[in-house]
Amino acid sequence: YGSYSFRWTEANDTCEDFDNITINFYEQPTATAGVDDEVCGTLSYTFNANPYSYLASPNVNAANREWTLVSGPGNVTSWGTGQDQPNTTVSVDTYGNAAPYVFRWTETNGSCSDFGEISIYFWEPTISDAGQDIELCGPVQELNADDPIIGIGTWSVISQPGGSTVEFGPGNSEINSFEANAMIDVYGIYEFQWQVVNGLCSSADIVQVTYREPAIVTTGGDQFIASGSATAPLGGFISGSATTGFWSVSSGIPGGTFMPDATSLNAIFDPIPAQESVGSVT
Repeated sequence: YGSYSFRWTEANDTCEDFDNITINFYEQPTATAGVDDEVCGTLSYTFNANPYSYLASPNVNAANREWTLVSGPGNVTSWGTGQDQPNTTVSVDTYGNAAPYVFRWTETNGSCSDFGEISIYFWEPTISDAGQDIELCGPVQELNADDPIIGIGTWSVISQPGGSTVEFGPGNSEINSFEANAMIDVYGIYEFQWQVVNGLCSSADIVQVTYREPAIVTTGGDQFIASGSATAPLGGFISGSATTGFWSVSSGIPGGTFMPDATSLNAIFDPIPAQESVGSVT
């Protein structure tokens, strides 16, 4: 390959004339831009083009190479070491997420050229916050994760009591809601993960929720005590998750004594005179 000069000669006896032309023979290059790719949390990408290898001397070629931006949601801010470098680092000004930047690698040799294109996805990083740990009475809790600015959030179970099942809303209909209702069927400690995904980017956070069985308290019926017998024997019953309880005056004149103490289920209440005068206490 190279430049060749050819002469065309016309001769008529002793008369002669000629003309010269130059023909350039160029080797056809093949452009190899690399493969489509994606990056997370960065606005820069290092290309991996494979420059065409031309035949060695005495072949003569006038090779040129160049990266260009074909399309994308933003603009190029830097071509790194140069647009003619196959492994330069390009920088853009905005994340495209699902919208790629399309770059073209062109190999030119005289009148011969070829190009290849690659799509690069620049994914914006996500932030996930599952909220504060929670303790509650009952089998249903509304979770309180942060609503993701970018990406899609999904709840999953990290740990749970043996034999239990969890639903994020009826039939897991709220599994992608940051305010999902986490419904359980076995009381205990659960760990839920809130994972936010945006293409290649992902982040996750875990919240611990302690479900306690509601306490059930029974105090018995109202009592009527004859005058002169002011003390009242009480009778209480607790169940559910409760293991202890205590007596207190909820309405009427405060005061009085629970014997032997207020935490005894079968305590005896000794009212003060003011309570006796009124005639009743709750």
